[in-house]
Amino acid sequence: MGTDLALNCKNNYVRLLHHVCLIVLILFGLIAVIASGGGGGDDGDSNTDDGIENSDNYDNPDTSDGTYSGGTISIQSDDEFTAANGVVGGSGTESDPYVIEGWTIDAFSSDLNAWPYIKVGIAISSTTKYFVIDDCEVENADVYGSGIALTFLSNGTVQNCILTADYNGISLDGCSNVVISYNNIQNCTNGVTTGSCSSDGIMISNNTVTSCTGIGIKFHYLTNSSATYNDVSSNSEGIAISSILSGGCSISNNTVQGNIYDGLFTDDDSQNLTISGNNTSDNGGIGLSVYGSYNTVSNNISSGNGYTGIKCDYTALAGTAAIYNIITDNTASNNGMDGIYIGIGCTNNRIVQNFCYNNNQQGVPDYYDISINATPYTQFDNFYYTIKLP
Repeated sequence: MGTDLALNCKNNYVRLLHHVCLIVLILFGLIAVIASGGGGGDDGDSNTDDGIENSDNYDNPDTSDGTYSGGTISIQSDDEFTAANGVVGGSGTESDPYVIEGWTIDAFSSDLNAWPYIKVGIAISSTTKYFVIDDCEVENADVYGSGIALTFLSNGTVQNCILTADYNGISLDGCSNVVISYNNIQNCTNGVTTGSCSSDGIMISNNTVTSCTGIGIKFHYLTNSSATYNDVSSNSEGIAISSILSGGCSISNNTVQGNIYDGLFTDDDSQNLTISGNNTSDNGGIGLSVYGSYNTVSNNISSGNGYTGIKCDYTALAGTAAIYNIITDNTASNNGMDGIYIGIGCTNNRIVQNFCYNNNQQGVPDYYDISINATPYTQFDNFYYTIKLP
């Protein structure tokens, strides 16, 4: 009987061990199925042939504090408008542009390999698809960097963004059909700047640019472009215009006030500009200066500046003078020096129907409401108290 009991216990043990092994094998099988994404079904990829859908299914690199975790957003071709590069919607058409929206980027820690040698928050280059950068914040793109850099591209819009403590808030070079609007740029070196490669069809409008230690807006090497309804105040200098030769450009209805030095100025190689409806008052230097030719300066208010209200003058180094400009329907009052000044060698300028009074606030001899120092000239229907003619 003892032998039978021992044999029965042994058989029970074998059966138990068999059951345990079977359970272990089943568990390993379940783990393998789960690890391989079993269960079938859609993988949830929200990328479609028509674009990137606004969906929570794509890999969104957002963190709990809304900061983009991937550093610099760098897009160097149309194929790189992807969710991984911060795109949250759109298909790249005019009616449905790619959207880069809602990111906060500290460019101080950006990877210099993303945009060689300088710090950039968002860098887009060599694209033709339509895109919008909306409601992004970029800061600390120092050492010649840019908060947002657009180069050699077309069909872009930057709107409702905040750029702070960058070397350049927004920079463009070699671009076409680009809109820069409703951005707040502050405490940068330069606010909005266009580079040395010609750009066409650039609209800079309704931006607020303040407390920049360099220039608020650099309007360089542009054709068929405009700067309108911007508030460019309390910077070192306001709006600088240069190398505008082919016409089709306008600077209008901007508020350019309280800058440390000059408000709005054009260099000697800027021609065929329309400068109208701007308020260039209360700047430390000259309110509005023109060193180029064949420009129309009309309906501006340039009052309370430390030096001259509106000035047309020659450039000694270049040996050029401001000629054939039309200066009309402007108000220049309470400036420290002249209200309107036409410099030596600046011939064939037309000064008509301007309202000039109470200038020469410095009380220095030889400053006037209107001072013309070159012939021939045209001057009539101006209001003034004092005038100097050649």
